[in-house]
Amino acid sequence: MINKLTKKFFVISISALFVVELLMAALINGLNFVYTVDQADETIAAIIENNGKLPEKWKNYLNKKSFEHEKKPYDREMIYITRYFTANVDSSGKTVRLDTSNISSVSSDEAIEYAEKVYNTGVEHGFIDGFDFRYAVSPSPDGTKLIVIYDFSRQSSANIRVIKISLIIAAVLLVFFSVMIFAFSKRAVRPVIQNMDKQAQFITDAGHELKTPLAIIRADAEVLEMTGGSEWTKSILNQTDRLSELVADMLTLAKAQESQRIHFYKLDLSAIAKKAAEDIKPLCSSANKPIKTEIEDGLICLGNKKAIRRAVSLLLENAVKYGSDGREIILGLKRNGRHHARLWVENYCDEMPDCDPKLLFERFYRADSSRTRETGGSGIGLSTVKAIADSHKAKAGCEINGDIITFSLKFKLRKMNGNGEV
Repeated sequence: MINKLTKKFFVISISALFVVELLMAALINGLNFVYTVDQADETIAAIIENNGKLPEKWKNYLNKKSFEHEKKPYDREMIYITRYFTANVDSSGKTVRLDTSNISSVSSDEAIEYAEKVYNTGVEHGFIDGFDFRYAVSPSPDGTKLIVIYDFSRQSSANIRVIKISLIIAAVLLVFFSVMIFAFSKRAVRPVIQNMDKQAQFITDAGHELKTPLAIIRADAEVLEMTGGSEWTKSILNQTDRLSELVADMLTLAKAQESQRIHFYKLDLSAIAKKAAEDIKPLCSSANKPIKTEIEDGLICLGNKKAIRRAVSLLLENAVKYGSDGREIILGLKRNGRHHARLWVENYCDEMPDCDPKLLFERFYRADSSRTRETGGSGIGLSTVKAIADSHKAKAGCEINGDIITFSLKFKLRKMNGNGEV
């Protein structure tokens, strides 16, 4: 149990940390990208307003209000480091004027190709050639379209570098905190484990203490029954049996939750299923609910024989209590894939529970409390099955199909050879 809780705590903590780091990296890099694009668009706007040239005092052509408010410093080097080219394209899509004097990485032919490609897109702002070039299209007084294509490759490379650095830092921090969380995870879940152990110990102690007075009450009621019983003595005997069954289920549930203290062996799961079917036959006959078996031989699993036998018995008893009169109950065990076996109990049900099937495994959950009282159910039978399944790393499930309900347990199979304790 402590290993399971420690693993869950570790996985949840690391997952939360990963999501936080991912969001932070996305936010930082997203804002950085938006900022660099805005800068490029401001520069392109200045070039367009100055008829295709970046002015020496280019800040006068930008948003004056933003400059007055933010008091941006004038970058005298901007005119020398900005790389761009312009083209005027007529209505037929042909380049009639080209200026590549402010860029050396693009030839005239390439510039014409880029300009005409931008014109054909019909979009006024955007990127071309990946994120290497940012462009804008604006009408010119001579009736042509002025296309400004700005070399965004430096900013793009810088953005990629920031992304790589942020991801590396995030990965390093994730590894560091993973080691820290792993080192302190057992200490963090220890109080929870201690409380669960105390709860299980209390149930065990209380269950054993209740056994003696229940036995005495039953013995006294039997004596009264022999000396002239009545409906009251019969009721006492019935309720005593019900209390005894509840105590037994509580003890089984408490033991199942202490899986680290249970000794596991290689078991013949097929033999356990067959024995459970034989034991339940008299009860099935008296309830007019015949049992049918579909059990594959030679299926071996790792577990505690008494616990698994109890889980199968509880599923069968549940089917007898709630199954339709005169309809058969099926106990099946088949290989499920190469490495697993599926054990299931299937029965017809007149009043199907109107709830999520997973809730039926919750402790003291009652889909129909009045019907449960009539059948004498304790409300923890299926939760005990679930606890036994969890302690064996098996998967408990429930499926409802029309008027048929099926409870199943999926076990991991082992090889035939070897029968030692683990």
